[in-house]
Amino acid sequence: MIRSPHAYLWLFAAVLLPLAAVGAWGLYELVSDAGRVRARYAERATTLAEALAEDMLRAAMEVHLHPHAVAWQASIDGQLVVINGVPHTPELRAGYDNVLLDLRAALERDATANPERVISAMTQEQRPELLAWWLSSSAAKAHQAGDDAKARALWQRLVTEHPTVRDERGLLYAHAAASELAALDGDQVDVLQELYQQLWRDRQSLADTASGALALQVHERLARRDPEAAKAALQATTSHVRTLEWLASWPLGVSNWVAQGATDGLMTSALTSDPLVYAQPDKWIVQATQTGASVNGYALPLSLLVTELQTSPRLSTADDVHFTMHWMDLKAEVSSPSEYESVAPTGRARCAPPLSDYAVQVFGLDFPEYEARAQRRVYLTAALGCLAFVVAAGAAAATVRALNKEQASAKAREQFVAAVTHELKTPLASIRLLAELLQQGDIPPLQVQQFGSRTVREADRLARLVDSILRYAQLEHGVVVAPVPLVMADLLEAARESVAPVIEERGHTLRVHNLAPTIRVQGERDALVSVVAELLDNASKYGAAESGIDVTLRSEAARMRLEVSDRGPGIATEDRERVFLPFHRLGNELVREQKGVGLGLALVQGIIVAHRGQVGCIAREGGGTTFWLELPAVPDSPDTTP
Repeated sequence: MIRSPHAYLWLFAAVLLPLAAVGAWGLYELVSDAGRVRARYAERATTLAEALAEDMLRAAMEVHLHPHAVAWQASIDGQLVVINGVPHTPELRAGYDNVLLDLRAALERDATANPERVISAMTQEQRPELLAWWLSSSAAKAHQAGDDAKARALWQRLVTEHPTVRDERGLLYAHAAASELAALDGDQVDVLQELYQQLWRDRQSLADTASGALALQVHERLARRDPEAAKAALQATTSHVRTLEWLASWPLGVSNWVAQGATDGLMTSALTSDPLVYAQPDKWIVQATQTGASVNGYALPLSLLVTELQTSPRLSTADDVHFTMHWMDLKAEVSSPSEYESVAPTGRARCAPPLSDYAVQVFGLDFPEYEARAQRRVYLTAALGCLAFVVAAGAAAATVRALNKEQASAKAREQFVAAVTHELKTPLASIRLLAELLQQGDIPPLQVQQFGSRTVREADRLARLVDSILRYAQLEHGVVVAPVPLVMADLLEAARESVAPVIEERGHTLRVHNLAPTIRVQGERDALVSVVAELLDNASKYGAAESGIDVTLRSEAARMRLEVSDRGPGIATEDRERVFLPFHRLGNELVREQKGVGLGLALVQGIIVAHRGQVGCIAREGGGTTFWLELPAVPDSPDTTP
């Protein structure tokens, strides 16, 4: 059994120090792990980039399943035959001859020319392009002059009589006239939608920029009226735009690839983008399969696959971080976006053939937060570790304090047993001696009376000791005070009478000052009498006999204050609270002159506190000690009885 608190301290140290070492090592690992956050983040980004590169190649291999892919068929010599199921018959639009320009110049030189005669001549000569130009010019002049009725009639003739005539730019006069009529009618949504579709269907090549430009104007007007309708109309034209781009891109490499014997395989080819729709050039993913004397295949702009890759669920559900993707053309040496690369680590993966000229680069969108979370984990773990260590150390300290307290209590109990033994032996020995003397007989009557008085005093001393021990036991188990109104002067007199023989034997004189006979308190009579008697007995033990004992009783602010003063050696400041501890006595128990068990003052404090009072001691001016106690005073009442 470990008896020394120091032994317990060493035991706790033997446990805590290894724990502290393990905690420090764990904290070091956490700090090191926090320093590896960038590397771990970059590794995740690289893994994600590799997965996206594989997804991109898989999508390219399945281009024939894409809803926006252009289906084509060509001869083995590289000539297009079918596009999206429609036979391809290339038409070379003849350039407009100079007749129209010459006629315009003649009319401008001859201001007196009769327009009606000119129109009649053009009609008879079957020159509809000249008549359409004349109608368009006349309608524009009428509109500028504010004659919308005439302009409307002329534009209506263009739509009805010349639906296929184009101007020198390739734009149908009828479409231009329909646009003006729609504006006059307030731009009805359904009219604009139909016109927009007609303009896109009318485009036979990307060179027809006039039709495309007018289509964009119509689309802007439609968007102002109905944004959702404009969006739907734009999506409906995607297939036709891709077909025109495919026709323009065919000579840029695909035709040679097919003519050189393309079998099952993929390739990338330059894409001639519609300048009216796409600002940047693109690439085609081309898939070809040779079947007999023809080659069938599918084509899709690479940008569509890239866009779909950028919305991959992988980018938004990758563990606890979020990424974005950048498609890199390695031949074009497209650099990474600096706004991402300067903030977060990146990951890059090159695609497999036929996309080997491209790479996927991945950037983290929430790296600062990811890094902050790692740091918070370190701080939290460190805080919890420190807290656990502090709690463990506190528990160790509390255990040591408890052991010290227990050891002190055990020591006090040992001293108590020794003191009680001394205190019990002394009166018992005196009683036995006096009894033996009386038993022998032949004792003068005067001595018999003295021996009897001495026996009574020793028995009273023994009774007070036993009573103190029993009363302290009651206090430890919770004393129950049944208070009644008591006159403090009567309590003081009863206490004086109980200890008068002892005080007189010790040669003390008791002096009472400021005795107020009307001061009353609420309390248990026997308990309060024992308190005052203990203070008087204590003063007679340690005070100088020639100086006597001074008692002061007074009322202060609805409280009763009793002071018992002696001229003894006094009590040091640091010991003034300790004297009220149970089993505690100042000095060495074996050599002190006044014997006792150290319960008297502890009983005083316990009883007074139970009566809602206070007790203490102070140095007396001129030497000695003053013990004081205070209790709530009871106001005078005619019904109060002592």
